Amino acid sequence: DVKGTFVPGGACEMSVDGDVVAFQSCAAVADGNDGNGFNYAWNISAAADPSSTLLSMGINATIPADGYVAIALPEAPNTMVGSDAFVLSHDTSGTVQLLSYYLGGQTENAVIRHSDNDLDLIETSSSLDGDVAVGTFTIRIPVPFTSASALERFNFLWSTGRINVRGAPTYHGSDKGGI
Repeated sequence: DVKGTFVPGGACEMSVDGDVVAFQSCAAVADGNDGNGFNYAWNISAAADPSSTLLSMGINATIPADGYVAIALPEAPNTMVGSDAFVLSHDTSGTVQLLSYYLGGQTENAVIRHSDNDLDLIETSSSLDGDVAVGTFTIRIPVPFTSASALERFNFLWSTGRINVRGAPTYHGSDKGGI
């Protein structure tokens, strides 16, 4: 089980650097073959521009020093290649980080860091609460806000895996991840 900052009993809250962040909805992903389970939560709201929606997400997970948890926003359903993603991991010094990536392929050379990410990123934060890594981000997505159902037309994928010695995520294999 993931321990720490996710408040049990149905409350969708996470603690980031001691501040409690509340979310409208949340879910848990059970441990996979690599032992990485995690919780994620989200809020959606109208943006100033009526053709877009604000999406805030939080992730918390007990991840090993060489592990990661990623949430991807794919261009096409069911594939992370071509996706923008947020990866929660430890950096090489052990500090928790939440970085955005563009996933151009399944090899390290195809993964491009933040500067090439196409998301309209508003903010990110990350912290370590005991052994639990926590990350949050807010983005503007190109889907008109109408209600909580606005995200029905928007795909999400998640994955867990290992980072290499340089701190970059590695391909997780076809048997990990979900919608």
